[in-house]
Amino acid sequence: MPREQKRIVDACRSAGKAVIVASQLLESMQMLPTPTRAEVADISEAVRQGADAVMLSGETAIGMYPVRTLEVLRDVTTHAEMRLGTSNSQKRREGVEATTSITKAICGAAANLADSLGARAIFSFTETGSTAFSLSRMRPSASIFAFTDTTDIRLQCSMWWGVVPFRLDFSTDFETNIRRTISYCKDMGMVIPGDTIIVVSHIQNHGELDPAPAERVYDVGNVLGNSVQVRVVE
Repeated sequence: MPREQKRIVDACRSAGKAVIVASQLLESMQMLPTPTRAEVADISEAVRQGADAVMLSGETAIGMYPVRTLEVLRDVTTHAEMRLGTSNSQKRREGVEATTSITKAICGAAANLADSLGARAIFSFTETGSTAFSLSRMRPSASIFAFTDTTDIRLQCSMWWGVVPFRLDFSTDFETNIRRTISYCKDMGMVIPGDTIIVVSHIQNHGELDPAPAERVYDVGNVLGNSVQVRVVE
């Protein structure tokens, strides 16, 4: 079973498809308040294999301990991800097919850049979700903050590996979008002064880029509407 599950997960990732593991992960918790060791191991293995998400069904639909079950799932997946560490980001990309898509290639380069610089986060501005998904597919060590102006896309992004989605009414001035999102993430404690972030966008109208004087900005490039920047949070 674990071998076949890994084969399916690898095939989905190679094909650029999101993959959810939903294999009665905490079935015993329908009746009991604690999981078995085998169930904990199964969840950890799904995380190690690189699944985008793990899913409960009967455990929360008809189980006696739905909230406790969710807490256990959260704790086990968080611990498993911490054990993977940042040094495995390149290994997690193994098996992902090379692509000739400009957007996907730029997202791959952005993920490598984030790992090399030890970036705290990658800010993705996306109208369709494709940029956020392409970044997720590369499994960077940095968190992916996806900003979109569509509620449906925000919900869709929430399923993808490493993506924290937000809904934002985009300004026609791209610099305004960046400043608003950095300010919000600072207020929420998700980034702090001195953090390095990578900004990736596939929004057609970027407007004029006019960074604040105190902000350190390195414009990596702009190819067919795909913009990549490195910024240091002030």
